[in-house]
Amino acid sequence: MQLKEKIAELATKIAAQNNCQLVDFQLKGNSEQRKLVVLVDNETGIGIDECAIISRELADIIETENLIENAYTLEVSSPGIDVPLTQKWQYEKNIGRLLKVFMVGDVEKEGKLTIVTDESITIEGQGKPGKVKKEDKVILINFDQIKESKVQVSFN
Repeated sequence: MQLKEKIAELATKIAAQNNCQLVDFQLKGNSEQRKLVVLVDNETGIGIDECAIISRELADIIETENLIENAYTLEVSSPGIDVPLTQKWQYEKNIGRLLKVFMVGDVEKEGKLTIVTDESITIEGQGKPGKVKKEDKVILINFDQIKESKVQVSFN
């Protein structure tokens, strides 16, 4: 098993032991200076304390098993708003929030996430103020049509 796969497997296991899920994992750099970025979250949100616990446990195993011989940096955090949603539970967590969905065929939809099922999501289109609101409707989008979805900052 390669280094990246081994550490991703460990991060997944440690996150699960701490009631979290691995959202993303990146191993950057070269053998002289590596950077591990581990993004974890759960349905209720993750705080700095959970990130610190996961970081310590992962670093202990990396050191004990001498998985990385040279200097490395380990960053464990929750995903920021710029990280795409990838799992159903992440969509469920964000019901009621503004979502931009990039679909197959280079179609973009934006609206308030209202429903999440096993097969699809439903958003309420926002429309443009002062115009006939053609987009102001309920839009059902199957997961297999979604390339990427991101939560949008809303000041309403």
